[in-house]
Amino acid sequence: MDRFAKNLAYARKKAGLSKKQLADKIFAAPMSVTKWEKGAVYPHVTTLILISDLLGVSIDDLVKGELWNTT
Repeated sequence: MDRFAKNLAYARKKAGLSKKQLADKIFAAPMSVTKWEKGAVYPHVTTLILISDLLGVSIDDLVKGELWNTT
């Protein structure tokens, strides 16, 4: 699993959101969230901005960070 996938899953869970809840809030399909968290595909940059804003995490941290590996 790549960094983005791990970071997204971690940040979503930390925010207390299910995949469906996240999808609903950013106007995406729940299957899209599943694919992102598996590292199969990546969201469009405009969707990435919505995710970043909703989860309160910078795009840089989502794409390049190690959120799951911090305390």
